[in-house]
Parts: sequence; structure tokens; C-alpha cells
Amino acid sequence: MSRPPTKIVLSDTHLGAGFVEAGNNLEDFTSDAEFSKLVRELTAESERRNLSMDFVINGDFIEFLQVPALESFNPQTVYPPESYAVATEQDALRKVELVIQGHRQVFDALARFVSADSPTRRIMILWGNHDPELFWAGVQNRLRVAMGAEGARRGQVLFPGERILENGVYIEHGNQYAESYNRFSNPARPLDPKYPIRVEHPSGSKFVIDFFNDVERERYWVDGVKPTEALVWYALAYDTDFALKVIPALIKASPVLIASQKIPAAEMKAEPMGLTVDLGCDESREEIAKSMRADQGYRQRFYVKVRNALREAGYSDPWDRQVVPAGGLKPAEGGDRLSERYRDSLVDAAEKISDDTGAKVVTFGHTHQPLHALLKDNRVYINSGAWVWRGDFSTAGPDTWADLFQHPDLYASRRDLTYVRIDYDEHEEPCARLMHAVPPPKPVESGRLGCLVMPLTLLRSLLRKR
Repeated sequence: MSRPPTKIVLSDTHLGAGFVEAGNNLEDFTSDAEFSKLVRELTAESERRNLSMDFVINGDFIEFLQVPALESFNPQTVYPPESYAVATEQDALRKVELVIQGHRQVFDALARFVSADSPTRRIMILWGNHDPELFWAGVQNRLRVAMGAEGARRGQVLFPGERILENGVYIEHGNQYAESYNRFSNPARPLDPKYPIRVEHPSGSKFVIDFFNDVERERYWVDGVKPTEALVWYALAYDTDFALKVIPALIKASPVLIASQKIPAAEMKAEPMGLTVDLGCDESREEIAKSMRADQGYRQRFYVKVRNALREAGYSDPWDRQVVPAGGLKPAEGGDRLSERYRDSLVDAAEKISDDTGAKVVTFGHTHQPLHALLKDNRVYINSGAWVWRGDFSTAGPDTWADLFQHPDLYASRRDLTYVRIDYDEHEEPCARLMHAVPPPKPVESGRLGCLVMPLTLLRSLLRKR
């Protein structure tokens, strides 16, 4: 009996319109050469060993939220939010054309991967919360053409939907198990419930389009800090002026208050509404910032007000409704708590999925944080990480965070290009490894085929460490 194909799983490339060197600060993917080299190496290995292989892109392949729906693109032009918000199939096709033009090297490498009949090599693309447009048949067909998968080769580029479960392996992007504001109403069919000719934009996507794109043009590094809720608290600790601009935008895009495109004031809860009004003009923000710097008591009262407003707006409370500690709220600690919870939510989901499906390997993306953990019964959870910059500040102190806000170039140029490799032994048992496209510091390895292991009990203690 032949073994199942080796699976290569990566996620979160976030391909935009390209041309970052020409001024497109909304382009997060700058590793075209490294990506192409990895795909070429995998193609050569497959041919040399006569090894069947599936190349799985597990969500957020394309950054539709930061590509305008235009026939032509000027990387130095600031386009209005409407150019990014449109979400019909025709709009998505315009965006895809710009992405293909901006990353020709990536698509050429993928085309070479599926250019032969034997051994079998397939590309499988799942959607995430940044690219539900992959649902559209027209978008799928255009990507097949870009990868040379036409006619008899059409079946070598597949779009399985939002998840894959086969040969003991479960693959899904992971946004349905993390922040509520990045979840689809129906992940299997991610269309807008009110306007089904468009894909659904969860409130987190609206926040990106209406606010975050403008921020990233000036502070291109902020997208590396996950989740967005944590960014608010870190900014309160290290960049007050920036935090005071983020807070009202996040409130307006909240999962509770986003019932319509424009939220009538009468429908907003008192605490979020009051804070939004207070931070709605430059003079008011400047006065608040001045008072926070001058008066520790005022600063603590403001932290509590932010905490209550964000909680009422539907966001996670870092302190889980605990009474404010005697020493007051520490905003950086709030960011740490949310980051830990962000990672932990996917560990919990992987554990449940493994129990429900019997999968021996569960892999997610979404968090941009690579992770390899051993679940019970020798099952494995791996997060594939990301191919864009991410801020891993799990052990960072105040000086590091302050340095990030003051000198982002020292950090944002770093890329940890990770992916998951799943091979099968003679008994068709999967073994998954977290791999690096560019040589990293040597990981600790153990077990057959070099499987990395971290007991779940140890993982939880690390994630929840204060």
C-alpha cells in the first residue's frame, strides 16, 4: 500500500499588491525569493525521491483587505477605504490581478510545482479571515491559470474550503477559535448574510479597512503585534498618543456595536460611547494625554475606563473581570495576558478537534506564532507561524517594548519563515515537524523523524506564566 503524500503546510503569507520598494507600505510579504526557493527545493526533492506531495496554504494567502480593487495600481497613492472594502467576485478578481503582478515569482514557483504528472504534486489552498474571496469560483480559476493548472492539470490546484481532514491530519486556519471579531458567520460559506453577492467582512476586517490601513502606512510595523486588543494595552504603556487614536477606532469596529455600517449613537452603550466621544477630537485627546502624564491617579482611572469600555464593546477583558489590584492596572500586563490567551485558545481548540475527529496532527495558522505541542495520546498540535514580520515579545520587558515603539526598524526587518512538514511512516502514521525555510538556531529535537515535542502541561505553564 502506498503511503499518503507528504504534506507541506504554511500559512499567513498575506500577499498584497507588491512594490514595497516603490512605496507600498501596505505590503507585508517581502520574502518572494525565499518562498520560491523553498518551493523549488520541494519540487526537486519530490522528483528525486519519487515522492508525492501536497503543498497546503492554510489561510491568509492573499491580503485582500490591503489591495484596492483597481485596474492599475500606484504604490505611492493613498486610496480611499472604499477601494479596499468592496467584496464582490468582480472586485476580488481585480485585486487578484494586482497580487499576481506584484508577486510573479511566487506564482511561477507554484506553477513549476504542479508542472509534472508524476509523482503527484498538488497545491491545496484554504481561506482565512483575510481572504474569504477564495470562495469565489472566478478567483479560484484565475489562480489556477496563474499557476498553470488548466485543462488536465486543473485538479492539481484545489480549494477544499475552510478545512482539511484526511490521513490523520486536520488543517484549518484557526480564526474561528480565537478573537470573536475575526470569525465568519458560516466559515464553510463566508458570504455576507445580508448581501450574499459579497464575502463577509467580520468586524476585525472592517477595523483593518477603516482604520488600520492608514495606521500601517505610517507605522508599517504595527501589524506584527498580535492580537489587536493587545496592541491597545501595549500602546497605553509605551505610546499614549497612538493608543488614544486606536481605542475609538477599535470600539467603532466592535463585534457588539457593528450591527450596521454606521452605528447610531442611541444604539451604543454608554461607556464605549462616552470614551469614543472623549477621544473623537484632537484637543480632547491632547488634554487626556497631558493629564495621564501629569497625574498617576488620573492615569489609573483612565485605564479602568478603557477596560470597561472595551469589555462592554465585546472585547476580551485581560483581567477576567477581576477587581482592580491594589497597585492599579498595568497595561503592559494586559497586553501579555491577551497574547497568552490568544495562543492558548488555539491549543484548546486543537485538543478538542483531535478528540472529536481522531486526528493525530492538528495544525493552525492565524496567530503568526509558530508552536509545536504534544497533546494527549501522543497527538500533536503545530501552529505554522507566518511569512510576514511578527513580534514575539513573550519574554520581553518594558525596555524592549519601548525600543520597539521608538526604533521599529530594528525589529520589523526580521522574518521567521516557518512551515509544517508531515511525513508518513510505513504504517501510514503521520509525523509532523515545525520547519524553517531559512536556517534558524537549532531546535531541540527528539523522537523518530526528528519530531519536536513539548508536553501540553509544560506548554500551558509557559503560556500562562506571569
